[in-house]
Amino acid sequence: MRRAALIFLTAPVLGFVPPKLVLERRTHAAVVRVVDAGQTYSTINTIDCLGWPSDAIKQAAGLSGWSGWSPKNGDRGVAIGRSKHCFQDVMVIFVRIGEHVVPLGTRGLELEAGSFEDLPLFVR
Repeated sequence: MRRAALIFLTAPVLGFVPPKLVLERRTHAAVVRVVDAGQTYSTINTIDCLGWPSDAIKQAAGLSGWSGWSPKNGDRGVAIGRSKHCFQDVMVIFVRIGEHVVPLGTRGLELEAGSFEDLPLFVR
């Protein structure tokens, strides 16, 4: 009992942080606006060209998952990740716009807050 009390009392001095208090590294959200909807990769989810956050996002991120919806210039969303295009020198950003996920090239987006470099990078 005395040893436990001693550890508790000296913990701040030793720099001990209980596991429950260890903070995880968090990425910052990037808020974006679509400025060129022509930079949308609407069928890229049908081939294995990108690293995807999940299989569910891959299935939903394209014409086949949008049910007639498509992104338009001026749409705002939150960037949730990025991936290098398999045969173009393009970084593709996964943007959540409402209930949809849209893969867009960086030239089609304007950052309103955050940074693309802070987003998780997914590799195939």
